[in-house]
Amino acid sequence: MIPEALLAGAAAGLASIPHCGAMCGPLAGFACSRVGGPRPGTTALWRYQLGRLVSYGAVGALAGAIGGSAATLIAGRWGAALISWSLAAALAVAAIRSWQRSRPPRAGARASAVQSGPGTPSLFERVAERLPREPALFGAATALLPCGALAPPPWGSRLPPERRSADS
Repeated sequence: MIPEALLAGAAAGLASIPHCGAMCGPLAGFACSRVGGPRPGTTALWRYQLGRLVSYGAVGALAGAIGGSAATLIAGRWGAALISWSLAAALAVAAIRSWQRSRPPRAGARASAVQSGPGTPSLFERVAERLPREPALFGAATALLPCGALAPPPWGSRLPPERRSADS
């Protein structure tokens, strides 16, 4: 079982090389070319990769902890349905909020009390300003990008009948 999984992982890794080179290659090139110093490419590259390593590890650990606890609390098809519907609801809420922000404000609408003044940039504005100049921060932000190589295939991933649990 382990050799087949290693072989499948190696094959998936080899098949995703073009995607990774096309998507992450320009990001790494940008992050590593913007830092000064005696050898900006090497130093920036290590900082960029360290940022990626830490952020992918943190996001993976968080997703594994949430998914693992949800899978043990609610087993079988009900657990899968609950997770799927929860993710769908979260995406719907995010899409509605994004759509509402893109519309022009209505006439007579009050300004938000959360808005920061011209002298106080928000946390997002401060991070976005610093992001292109700091390779470690830029690398950490790449964990928030969608990755086509990590997405499941469109036909799904089915377990063979002998591996399915009895309760599902």
